[in-house]
Amino acid sequence: MTATPNTVPASAADDSPRLPSRWSATLAEPFARWAGAVPGIQAVVVGCGPGVLASFLVDLLGEGHVAALDPSPESVAACRRRLPGIDVRRAPLDAIPFDRRFDLATAHLAWDALPHPAPALGEMVRVVQPGGKVAVTVWDAEGPGVLNHLADACASALGDTAPPGPPALDLGRPGELTHLFEDAGLTGVREIVLTTTVTHRDFDELWSSLEQGLGLLADLPPVARAPVREELFERVGSPQGPFALELSARCCRGVVAR
Repeated sequence: MTATPNTVPASAADDSPRLPSRWSATLAEPFARWAGAVPGIQAVVVGCGPGVLASFLVDLLGEGHVAALDPSPESVAACRRRLPGIDVRRAPLDAIPFDRRFDLATAHLAWDALPHPAPALGEMVRVVQPGGKVAVTVWDAEGPGVLNHLADACASALGDTAPPGPPALDLGRPGELTHLFEDAGLTGVREIVLTTTVTHRDFDELWSSLEQGLGLLADLPPVARAPVREELFERVGSPQGPFALELSARCCRGVVAR
């Protein structure tokens, strides 16, 4: 299954400086609907960021039906400002601080820096009632996307000194999420790819946002960033003005055993 592509200016998707949260806004609705979000259920967003997915769920389900958490105090504050009527807590992804049971637990592009996802998935299973659903998205490791372009640009420009790619890229390979879900005891597991398109004002906007928001570049000195920037510029088509990038996310859902 592939989502119908829709083009959203990167600068308009939300007010967070992290581009991944901007990109995720275009995939939030199709992911939520595919995950099983329907009026009347109780849902929790694990790794909510500034509230991209939670905002859509509030519109669909109502404030009293959505809770959220994130390990980042900045993200928790941003989500609370955006959605003051829901319960948003600061907590690690593998220690969900809610006692109640939900009908749906989601993690939307929240695992990009998570080296060991199994405990986080186990917590999502724990807080979902039998017959409820757990759903996760990660960036598709084999599809289009800036993270893949950036990882390839680093490898080409820096060789053996290139920083490792985000851990979630390994989970983005076909079948990896399915295996993880089945190992967690989930049933009826399904895996798909959702695709969308995001426009950027120019390459400078893309690059400055990547420098602000992605750990892949955080440890590189300016002298090492320069060749990576040049390589990435070529890989996205050497744009001279506004340009569009196709993005794809691998999604997995499963049902908690009764």
